[in-house]
Amino acid sequence: MAVFTVGPNSRMYWDQYDLTPTLKDGSFEISTETLDKTAWNDTTRVSRAGLDSVSISASGHQNLGTGEIEDILKSELGTDDSIIAMGANVSAEGDIVYVSKGMMSQLTPVQGAVGDQAAYGFAAQSSGGWFRGKLMANKAARTSTGVSAGIQLGVIAATQKMHASLHIFAVSGTNPTLDVTVKSDDNGSYTSATTRLTFAQATAAGSQYLGPTLGPAGADDYWRIAWTIGGTATPTFNFAVVFGHDINGG
Repeated sequence: MAVFTVGPNSRMYWDQYDLTPTLKDGSFEISTETLDKTAWNDTTRVSRAGLDSVSISASGHQNLGTGEIEDILKSELGTDDSIIAMGANVSAEGDIVYVSKGMMSQLTPVQGAVGDQAAYGFAAQSSGGWFRGKLMANKAARTSTGVSAGIQLGVIAATQKMHASLHIFAVSGTNPTLDVTVKSDDNGSYTSATTRLTFAQATAAGSQYLGPTLGPAGADDYWRIAWTIGGTATPTFNFAVVFGHDINGG
């Protein structure tokens, strides 16, 4: 059994922002409502599962200035459907990442005692679907069309649901364009790969969430990310992609 320590390989992406460099703690909490369905003839209390919800919180070291963490967080407060990705050990493609649409509901821009490093804190609540996925394309600056290494995730049945998130952290070049897809195949050489999910073409930093989308019927058990980069003057996109299935209906 692997034991992971929250630290150098932990990550939190909030839309197009990588909050990792300033964070010192955080949590991604999933809960399910408990509904009472006890009837007259029951002799014990009977419960059933209701709707899921996600609560996300974090705190870190405060930095002030344009484009710094304080500037980012105040702009995100109260914004619906931010795309938040968080993982305890996200050092390589295939590592587990939790993703949710959320809204920052609380922000503490300054906290600390005398002599302390100034800190911040925030809390967010889910505003849409969530999923447990795998990092399919690690955060990296890419200048040319390519594909990820691919992972044997297993067959996704037609009754299961697929989800994916795309986080674009930085873009440069002249008229840059980025097209990203999720592909599957029944072999690791991807000799007959089929596109399963397609993100909208991107031209600037931002984020996208796809799903829930019903899985394909068939034997495809290998999955990877493909991207096409266009533009001139060395178009560059720094991005990451997470993909998962069948945890939450969204």
